[in-house]
Amino acid sequence: VLTDAAGSVQLGGDVTATGAAGVVFNEQVTLTGDVRIDTGAGDGPIRFGATVDSDSVQPRALTLAAGGGNITVTGAVGGTRALAGLAIDSAADAGFSAITAASLTQTAGTGTTSIAGTLTLTSDLDFTGNALTLTGSGNTLGGDFKVANSGVFTTGNAADLDIAGSFNQTGAGASVIGEDI
Repeated sequence: VLTDAAGSVQLGGDVTATGAAGVVFNEQVTLTGDVRIDTGAGDGPIRFGATVDSDSVQPRALTLAAGGGNITVTGAVGGTRALAGLAIDSAADAGFSAITAASLTQTAGTGTTSIAGTLTLTSDLDFTGNALTLTGSGNTLGGDFKVANSGVFTTGNAADLDIAGSFNQTGAGASVIGEDI
């Protein structure tokens, strides 16, 4: 699935594409319902070339399952209208520029999940996967921060974390903390 037209995409239903091309949205995407995007167990990527926001009716949830493929979002997620939740069910690497949502959950990942900009959650972050890297500043969580990593959990030198709840890092992986928690 590839969209590459001028304008924006209104997305209110699930998208499943099992081919190697994956799912690519090159325009701004507005969620008009809770959405799951699934590229199957193969290496099909999920890519957003611009922002992803909820519509003005209510916050919407987005679930991404890329199997062995990568997830890339070059625009802010929830930057204009926050998401009800962002969930990553599977991916190799997952890269985000910034995320604003009620929650962020990752249940599996074989590579590195990275958030380059600000992470703003009104509730919990619950990460299970290989590696998690935060490099943006001004990160805030209204709930708990849970990381179960088998690889390295890293916060950059400017990636401060203001967490209202508890911080819990488990798993066999190491932690490299570059800023205050």
